[in-house]
Amino acid sequence: MKRKEGDLISTGEAARMLNVSISTAVRYFDSGVLKGEKHPITGWRRVYKGSVISLLERYRSRTNLSILFEKENAHSA
Repeated sequence: MKRKEGDLISTGEAARMLNVSISTAVRYFDSGVLKGEKHPITGWRRVYKGSVISLLERYRSRTNLSILFEKENAHSA
């Protein structure tokens, strides 16, 4: 079944695509940088593959991703 933003992938798969650690991918998800769904009982996160691709298109390097996350944290403080 296709969803609005494409297939769901694990945070591990998202981390590999972004060349970041799993914990970083989880932080991106929790801060809203990555979009997806969180299971209400298990708490497992599933990320829209389209969200990862969009992020890769906007920010090509790992350094830029770190800067993005720092900006997201500054807005939530």
